[in-house]
Amino acid sequence: MNKALRSASHSTVALSAVAAAVLLFASGALAQGAKPPLPASRVPLSRPLAAGAPGKNVKTPAGEQFFIIASVDVPRSEILLKYPTEVTQMIHVNSSTRYLNDAGKAIQLADLRAGDTVWLIASGSGEKMTALRVRKGGMTVADLHRYYLDYPEIK
Repeated sequence: MNKALRSASHSTVALSAVAAAVLLFASGALAQGAKPPLPASRVPLSRPLAAGAPGKNVKTPAGEQFFIIASVDVPRSEILLKYPTEVTQMIHVNSSTRYLNDAGKAIQLADLRAGDTVWLIASGSGEKMTALRVRKGGMTVADLHRYYLDYPEIK
């Protein structure tokens, strides 16, 4: 038997031994009363849904919502925003909309770019949503936990 065949034969034997050990362990665990794992679609929720679950509008006490800018259309005065859940929302801006950078200094609509993260205060809803204030800035870990990971064990 040449070297390549011997090596392949050893690999097959080793994999078979591992598979047999796994089957023996699983059958022993089941024999002792352990239940097989549920499919992912049937796993019961052991925690409440996070406050930022899809469809929820999570706002700070100041009324701000967190978004990621998907695109900015200056001529049409529109910003396409993404919630952290990847759901998109088109928002209109007008001459009354104020824009601030992360240091709190005034900026222009054209200074915003796709990928920027912003905190936004808006009026209206749905397709008639208009930005009142757009503040550039990231989300801190504390904010992430406060607004999107509302689990008692991590508070």
